[in-house]
Amino acid sequence: MREVTPLPPWMLALGVGEIGVALALITFTCLSKDLTIVPKSIAFVSFTALVAVGLTVTTFRVIVVANPVAVHISTGWWRASVPMSDVLRVNTVMLTPKNTGGIGLRFPGRRRRALLTSFGVGVEIIRRSDGMHLLARTDSAESWVAYIRHHAGLEADPAWAE
Repeated sequence: MREVTPLPPWMLALGVGEIGVALALITFTCLSKDLTIVPKSIAFVSFTALVAVGLTVTTFRVIVVANPVAVHISTGWWRASVPMSDVLRVNTVMLTPKNTGGIGLRFPGRRRRALLTSFGVGVEIIRRSDGMHLLARTDSAESWVAYIRHHAGLEADPAWAE
């Protein structure tokens, strides 16, 4: 199974706008003869950093890939893998700003990592080896949970026993 969740259009537009503003400011800085507010080198580095952040925002997406051996969750530059034999529990979960802290790669608590491009239903995978909770927003959370449970050898949700 494979699912790629891109950024919402408004966030993509925001990233493109940020790149445009940064490039305009870099051009202005390079063409300016007397830049008295800040040295050109500092301004150039700052605006280049804005372009880098804008490119990161525009290329951000959540990729969830699973095969009978492991589940891989990544953004393209950050990734986490969980072998099916290391899955303790997998559930659907409602991802909100309150329990994740926002959109993107989030660290909403000890031993919790969230990766999302929007809020809504997602998948929570708990690793047996270290208790890490990995949360990912997907459009087909129920299918992911069923697939992972099947290949991890989890017949039913063990949460009822708690």
